[in-house]
Amino acid sequence: MPKDVRISIQLESRLRDEAEAVLRTAGVSLSEAVRIFLRQVVLQKGLPTEVSIPNQETIDALQQTKRDKNGLKTYDSPQELLKRWTSGDAPATSKRILF
Repeated sequence: MPKDVRISIQLESRLRDEAEAVLRTAGVSLSEAVRIFLRQVVLQKGLPTEVSIPNQETIDALQQTKRDKNGLKTYDSPQELLKRWTSGDAPATSKRILF
């Protein structure tokens, strides 16, 4: 099908440059990426990605995950970990050091 419509958009040059650099590594031009995006909009009858604003419960869960990776207590430094160990306050499961 011949291309008969031209779309013009305005965006920051830095955004365009960064996007083009990423797309170039995938062998895709900016125009091709926009066509792919629009094709997905048509196929999915909406945006091809979820667009949402997290509620407070989700924000809290994300922050907790950052504080407590994989259910393990995290420490800001080895000194903090050693201090907790020597105080006898560390649970037995935290005796394993992950770096």
